[in-house]
Amino acid sequence: SIEHDLRLKYANRRIVVNEKSLDIASLWLTHPARRQYERIIFSPQQDAPDCYNLWRGVAVEPKAGDCSLYLNHLRDNVAQGDKLIYKYILAFMADAVQNPGRLPGVALVMRGDEGTGKGTLATEFGKLFGQHFIQVSHSRHLIGNFNAHLKDALVVYADEAFWAGDKSSEGVLKAMITEEYRVIESKGKDAIMVANNLRTIVSSNHEWVVPAGPMARRFFMVDVGEERRQDTKYFTAIKQ
Repeated sequence: SIEHDLRLKYANRRIVVNEKSLDIASLWLTHPARRQYERIIFSPQQDAPDCYNLWRGVAVEPKAGDCSLYLNHLRDNVAQGDKLIYKYILAFMADAVQNPGRLPGVALVMRGDEGTGKGTLATEFGKLFGQHFIQVSHSRHLIGNFNAHLKDALVVYADEAFWAGDKSSEGVLKAMITEEYRVIESKGKDAIMVANNLRTIVSSNHEWVVPAGPMARRFFMVDVGEERRQDTKYFTAIKQ
């Protein structure tokens, strides 16, 4: 049990209280002023009474700077010069910072050859969120049953993480993008329902990336240009 593990961890650390030697685990468990919560939540919108909130905010302090190399990559390579696509992706990213508690209902999907900068766009953006950004490369880590690693994720980047023809995972993926709540399940523990505010970014070099038909509304698909493919110097400069 959790109590047993706590006592075992601190059994060798003791403190004298009223001339009595107590292990610090027992002291904390019986102390009237101990901090305790009824449940754990992940809520970028607001704290809830008696709940421990896993949200820690963005990982950087805003300051003046120059991100023109990154924005140029987004405009010239990812959007291939299309102003509407460029503005849409920029708005998608800005909304994650400005309204982290709101579910966008759309996943950003990038298709293109290896070395064209798909990962650069996603991971550099993800650095804004620190522990609330996660990159996965296998379908079970994105849509599998045991997904406790996503409990405090706001932005998830799926890099070649699944096959679009997998019908068994199609519904799970779509629900992750648009449903108001999602299920978090750890091994050996009951599943819990939490508010869903995930921003999903997908990339692949396969022609068929996501299960989207002509009328699909959950995916914003963009073909990344090849002009800077394998240009190590170019992408290194963006990351500095």
